[in-house]
Amino acid sequence: MTLSIIIPTLNESRFITGTLESIANQEDVDVATLEVIVVDGGSEDNTVRLVEEFRDKNPMMKVCPLRSERGRAVQLNAGAKAAHGEIFLFLHGDTRLSPNALSELLMQLGNSKEQFGYFSMKMDSDHPLATIYGAATHINSILLHFGDCGIFARKAFFFETGLFPKLDLMEDVEFLMRARAKSEPLLVKNAFVRTSARRFQKNGFLWQQLLNAGLVGLYILGADTALLKKVYD
Repeated sequence: MTLSIIIPTLNESRFITGTLESIANQEDVDVATLEVIVVDGGSEDNTVRLVEEFRDKNPMMKVCPLRSERGRAVQLNAGAKAAHGEIFLFLHGDTRLSPNALSELLMQLGNSKEQFGYFSMKMDSDHPLATIYGAATHINSILLHFGDCGIFARKAFFFETGLFPKLDLMEDVEFLMRARAKSEPLLVKNAFVRTSARRFQKNGFLWQQLLNAGLVGLYILGADTALLKKVYD
């Protein structure tokens, strides 16, 4: 199976090189077979330049910088429409893969009938609540897995499910709910993604976690995503 990794970015100069390096350093995967599509939504920092520099320094890995209208769903869908792989992995620009993540993904998905899934997640923080939340993502639940857990899907299934909806927030939650109505998700075992804890560090771990849970609940109950985005920001 061939794999396309789609990364939406907006002012991710602090993290994007680390994200790309985590792909280049994968074990038991020929990185020359990977397609990495970085879709920028109008960064005002050095994100695009850093992606281009990484591409030039790593010619064996196919890195394709793209530009699109701003908006995570729009950027993710633009990357998917440009991708050629049989499997799509949607990775946030501040999220890194464990060294065995791609080999485990390809092996476990190849041996299963599941059409989509995600990884368990760790934060780049040793705060006790970060550790607890990371441990909780080993439970396969829609309430615990979001875009920062590295959502993946078979190409045909992704397009059949309707892509990511163009929402102000919760595009990942909506996609996962639609996907779960069609297939059981695969939670990749023995591998993980590590994501930035910056929003939790800024707002407080307990408050941010309660806010996230509350916003998801309100969305499921039908709240307007524009209002939810204002609260989230």
